[in-house]
Amino acid sequence: MLTDDKSKRFFKNFTGQWLQTNNTLSVNIAHRTLARIYKNEKLRDFYGQHRRWMQDETTHLVAYVTRENRPATELLTADYSFLNKRLAEWYDLKHIKKPKGNKFEKVDLKKHPERGGILKHGSIHVLTANPTQTSPVKRGLFVLENILAVPPPGAVPDVPSLEEALGEAKKQNKNITVREALALHSKDKSCASCHARMDPIGFAMEVYSPAGHFIKADPKRPIDTSGELGSGEKFQDIHELSLILADKKEHEFLTAITEKLITFGVGRGIEYFDAPTVEQIVADAVKKSGGKNATLKDLIHGVVQSAPFQKRRGDGGIFSSASSNH
Repeated sequence: MLTDDKSKRFFKNFTGQWLQTNNTLSVNIAHRTLARIYKNEKLRDFYGQHRRWMQDETTHLVAYVTRENRPATELLTADYSFLNKRLAEWYDLKHIKKPKGNKFEKVDLKKHPERGGILKHGSIHVLTANPTQTSPVKRGLFVLENILAVPPPGAVPDVPSLEEALGEAKKQNKNITVREALALHSKDKSCASCHARMDPIGFAMEVYSPAGHFIKADPKRPIDTSGELGSGEKFQDIHELSLILADKKEHEFLTAITEKLITFGVGRGIEYFDAPTVEQIVADAVKKSGGKNATLKDLIHGVVQSAPFQKRRGDGGIFSSASSNH
């Protein structure tokens, strides 16, 4: 069923729900202001079509990894992507064989380590940014929730918003970086513990603008993308972080995907009583793969065969059809 053309609807809808890429089309991005900030006139031409192409790139990768029975973690570490000519030009990829026209093609990105893997996709950068600046907090929170299955921290009452804190910090020092401003904000003990989890991950993605383009290093003011996870793993950039998440955090990643698949297939959020089912699906997929490199296809099969999915009230959609055709 997953190889049938009808599965395109599943991949588009599931990817859009899991990674929230459907929202990429509606996020407010002040592209004309960004062109001035980044001194890049090309950013003035950031339109809805670019957003749709970015969304399609991510959908194509999820579909390919599933259909080709590749390890699920390849979604994080892929040294390739699916691009059309215009999106490849937007990303300014000079060392690839350029796709032709609007058709998406698989593109080798070994010479572009800043691309490849969902955390380097423009769809995610747009989704997790503010209109005129990047947001390490949003980006870090996105990874915690959707890649590592970590529940979002509760809001702390009576604490100024991050935007207010950043604005005040920048008034006091016009040249302050986002990292420096967040360090000031995190001095508040009630904020520090949450930011310690989110910010290091978000800083690794600071080299991508709100319009998804790669920000080339300024020797006079380099972007510090290094960080350390709460569990002690250190990284220098988003490439190293993606490899760490795929290796050291594979179980968390598989858990996150499984939870999102159940949510999508059953039509409700994950509850505490779903935990044994999630763990069993992940364990079975890992066992089937020989202990490592569990596949997205096996996770999907596990969800379709699970009690929550089998006992739901189906609506005859593409995911429901997978059950009868399994």
